[in-house]
Amino acid sequence: GRFSRENLSLDKLPLIFSAIAVFAAGTLTLVAYDLGRHSMHMALHIAGSGPELEAVRAYVEQRAVPNVVFEGDVSGARKAELLPRTHVMLLPTFHGEGLPNCILEGMLFGLAIVTRPVAAIPEIVKHEVNGLLDESLDAAAFAAALGALVEDPGMLRRMAIANRDVAVRRFTPSIVRERLTAIYTAMVRGPCAV
Repeated sequence: GRFSRENLSLDKLPLIFSAIAVFAAGTLTLVAYDLGRHSMHMALHIAGSGPELEAVRAYVEQRAVPNVVFEGDVSGARKAELLPRTHVMLLPTFHGEGLPNCILEGMLFGLAIVTRPVAAIPEIVKHEVNGLLDESLDAAAFAAALGALVEDPGMLRRMAIANRDVAVRRFTPSIVRERLTAIYTAMVRGPCAV
């Protein structure tokens, strides 16, 4: 059947924060901004590792920040179990890492994407269509984006369905393999074949 997020529960909106390579300033900044003070009932699952992880962990413990779960590096079966229980992929990246795989994975699982418009991200994530983009690294901007999704479950649902549809049409392994094979075949045949 068609993918649906009709059973979307907003009682505790689970978020997945996925940081690739550097688990850095964006994480600590977001956790430092106490989302609970703004009556957003969310669980923040922090996935990944990096040099600032212990500082983030200490900050959360010292201030008793509620609903923060440190997932560590998540892959394989754990990722396949965690992502379907999540509604939003939060990636306040400041790196120009191309197009992070975690965004494509989040799209495949029907997550709305909240991120910054850096590198190739805005080619895939369209503001207010399948995600929310913000230039800022300020935690308040990301909290506002998350609040907008909490306040408008219809928008969250539309983004989830749009992301799943785009990912299935463009980014499954078999489709990417076909595109790459066509590119490499054209390259082998030479410039006249292109």
